[in-house]
Amino acid sequence: MTMTICPSCGTTNAEGVSFCKVCGHKIEPSDQQVKCSSCSQANPAGVTYCWSCGAELPKKTTAQAESPVTSDQRGAPQTGTRVMKKCSSCGQMVDPNASVCPFCSRSFVHYGPVVPIVSRRPDSIRLNIAGILIIISGIVAFYTSYQFFQAEVLIAEEYGIDVSSIGCCGVLEIIFGIGAILGGFFATTQRRFLFPLIGSILGMLSFGPFWIGSILAFIGMLLIVMHKDEFED
Repeated sequence: MTMTICPSCGTTNAEGVSFCKVCGHKIEPSDQQVKCSSCSQANPAGVTYCWSCGAELPKKTTAQAESPVTSDQRGAPQTGTRVMKKCSSCGQMVDPNASVCPFCSRSFVHYGPVVPIVSRRPDSIRLNIAGILIIISGIVAFYTSYQFFQAEVLIAEEYGIDVSSIGCCGVLEIIFGIGAILGGFFATTQRRFLFPLIGSILGMLSFGPFWIGSILAFIGMLLIVMHKDEFED
């Protein structure tokens, strides 16, 4: 029985392989050995008698010498042996316990854990609508702020009265508008439930003509609360 002993790890490999099935070390022709059927002593390939017991070693038949084993036959499983596995790189059949393909040196060891792919929650059309309504209420807040500033200027020009409190209301409306727009953005991305909720509350303070800003923000807040479970965090 001809075999190949890996000089690196000492693993016994089949005849004709190019790499060790365990460590992947390159196998040279000089590494091939013949196992004595009497004492199981490994002898260098080419010797006639066992170094240990002197028994005659088996030789290749003429058919084997004239018809060398091809790469496809060399990796194919033999009748009566255990099931082999196929190398995805070179297509050869190898030992199922091998860590390295003995024909192409491809490693069968997986490095690191498999990272599962987590599917993202599908976007909710209602949360998108809620976000848009809240963003519109934020824009209305800017319009309301402009109206406050205009009123302050008109009163000062007409009556000469300093009504800086009206201007302060305009500044507050700008803050409310920014908060509402940010809250609407988080609602459309389905993130941070608290931010869209606060944004909708600020949007209800935008007022606007016919209280349109407050109404839109209120509808948006209802949609957010109804679909709270669809937020990621």
